[in-house]
Amino acid sequence: MVLQSTSWADPYGQLLHLFGQDGRHWWPLLEIFSFIPEEVYSRKLHLGDNRRKQILNQLKEVAPTILAFIKQVSDGW
Repeated sequence: MVLQSTSWADPYGQLLHLFGQDGRHWWPLLEIFSFIPEEVYSRKLHLGDNRRKQILNQLKEVAPTILAFIKQVSDGW
């Protein structure tokens, strides 16, 4: 849904805000955040080049936040 929804402005930030504070949700969030970059080039999703570039730019922008989350998770386990 994150990859195909062009109207969801900040999916990564919203997911972190909603689920990042509760350790019970860390594993699913890590799965989602690792799954998204893998699926950007999936032919099954039929993403256009413009959408693919938009997603990759979003991922570049949010990378420091995701890395901070991964550090938080590794420190918490």
